[in-house]
Amino acid sequence: MELSAKAIPISHPLPQPTTAPGRRQTIQMLVWVAAILLFGFGDTFTSLLVFGSGGVEANVLLGAVLKLLGPTVRNFLILKAVATAVPVLLARLNPRLELLASGAMLLIGMFLVAQNLAALLL
Repeated sequence: MELSAKAIPISHPLPQPTTAPGRRQTIQMLVWVAAILLFGFGDTFTSLLVFGSGGVEANVLLGAVLKLLGPTVRNFLILKAVATAVPVLLARLNPRLELLASGAMLLIGMFLVAQNLAALLL
């Protein structure tokens, strides 16, 4: 019996790589969504409620910057937008930082929302 190296015609195209996100990508996206909701929106909203009830910014660094720029809602929103965008941009520039950046934003957002709710309710 002799083996030949004849080409076998392929009637079906080769399978293409899937473009659907994998489990890790899906989890990472969910962490980003939760982080932006809590850190970006939740902390901003609850901070504005604290300010409206006569409270002040508890973060010493942010408070000092607001004092320097002027403690207006506009300046607070600008600083909060920058503080939200910077970790996202760093993670986009260096994907190895993505889990660290999104996880840190999520944990900090949870802490800040809880702190603001405590200030409002206690």
